Amino acid sequence: MSLEACSFLFAGAEPDGLAIECGEVRLTRAQLTDRALAFAGVLRGAGIGADEHVALLCRNRVEVLEVVLGGLLAGVWLTPVNWHLAAGEIDFVLRDAGARLVVVDPAHRSLVPDGVRALELGPEYEQALAAAPAFPLDPAAPPGGTMMYTSGTSGQPKGVKRQRPASIQAALDTYRTTARLVGFTAPGVHLVPGPLYHAAPLLFALYDAVTGSSVLVMERWDTEHCLSLLQTRGVTHVHLVPTMIVRLLRLMDERGLVAPASLRVLLHGAAPITPAIKQ
Repeated sequence: MSLEACSFLFAGAEPDGLAIECGEVRLTRAQLTDRALAFAGVLRGAGIGADEHVALLCRNRVEVLEVVLGGLLAGVWLTPVNWHLAAGEIDFVLRDAGARLVVVDPAHRSLVPDGVRALELGPEYEQALAAAPAFPLDPAAPPGGTMMYTSGTSGQPKGVKRQRPASIQAALDTYRTTARLVGFTAPGVHLVPGPLYHAAPLLFALYDAVTGSSVLVMERWDTEHCLSLLQTRGVTHVHLVPTMIVRLLRLMDERGLVAPASLRVLLHGAAPITPAIKQ
């Protein structure tokens, strides 16, 4: 692992510090750097070049962040796919995106359409990382980006590309600027209770991670577990939807609890919230 690469990706934060945790799996920033570079090497070794498309179809797990960062370094467009969609809808998104590779968990492997290469998380993915050619990090190279799909309420889902900065360095600078603008003014602990196939949970976590924050990812929503993490893990930043907020407030009221002292920023989205609940 290059200490320079780790410092570049995570704003000089401690390489041995926690980068991401989900369930029983934890990665340091050094480990995440190695794995992101290895995944970029997998893409390059598979002949997937800049501006081509890959997809990610899986539940919340630590590999999501390394795939996103690896795609950024390799200059590819990445589409996280909502695994709640019906098989035909997933087929449409993958084909419409022109995905040349789908990184998929075992539970959803059968949903990858014929003609699209799948890389299954687990032993197959780990072997691919281990065999990947070395990937030379070039901060001046064009970055990758995310292409999220709309919900399709007005027809078929549509892929949406954000305008990309000119270089990987500029992309990371933009991510860190955005983090500061939403209140992530210092590295902390970022909790992700929502699904990472959605733009807000994924991108806010990414922006905070590259400022040096540690990211805690819940495998699935559970009010009790979320409250426990908020109370015991020093969470400073969290993104919630209003339903989650209401359930947390009810549970806190039942137990006579107040907001944890560590919490500095609570972002919300996806639905309206009443002023009383927000207060």
